[in-house]
Amino acid sequence: MIGLVLELQQDALDRNVPVSDLLRKAVVVSRKLGALEIGEWLNHELSGYPTDEDQIPSYREIKGQIKVFNPYHGWQTMHFGDAEMGERLARRRIGQAIGELVSIAENDRDGSLMVPYSESVKNALMGAMEFPLEPTIIVSLSQVDGILEGVRNQVLNWALELEEKGIVGDGMSFSTDEKIKATNTTYQITNNIGSMQNSMFQQDSAGASQVQAGSFSVEAVQDFICAAQQALPYLE
Repeated sequence: MIGLVLELQQDALDRNVPVSDLLRKAVVVSRKLGALEIGEWLNHELSGYPTDEDQIPSYREIKGQIKVFNPYHGWQTMHFGDAEMGERLARRRIGQAIGELVSIAENDRDGSLMVPYSESVKNALMGAMEFPLEPTIIVSLSQVDGILEGVRNQVLNWALELEEKGIVGDGMSFSTDEKIKATNTTYQITNNIGSMQNSMFQQDSAGASQVQAGSFSVEAVQDFICAAQQALPYLE
């Protein structure tokens, strides 16, 4: 019977295996091995990340176009006098449970995603506009696919590292020696995080669902505005 670690590798390479199922099998492997560090990451992916945005990995970052809705002209692109501010505000890291991201990726292929700002950041941006219009980030659904691929790659890399250390299992079990090796192994999840707070992530469609997303603090936005001296956006 093939060992669990090799099964995990096969599932990670098989795109017909849903990422949610892949993560659950990885949980079984981590629990049987006593691999606590990877177990914490797996739990976050399956259940969602906490409000502490420092724990959201970098592969969960999305980038979109910052737009405002003009009641007379529809969606219009928002521009910034400070290009760095515009670039940073167009990026977010989303912390929703992987199952909800899978559902979005499978069921809404023709749509786009709307990532609203937190109230504090939204108010800071609108306060810098000559004609205040609510800003939001419009994101393509392909970026959700990128997050799912990031998770699949992390599981595959972990399973490969286990095999390299001689940890493969025998059916559903692991030897005492394999468990000792696993507890002495540290696996780093890509996690380059900036300072973020909570916001919401919404589909651009009727009956849209919402998921957790990261956002910049209002202080960061205000710093950008001060540095730019005049961060008044204008519309195309």
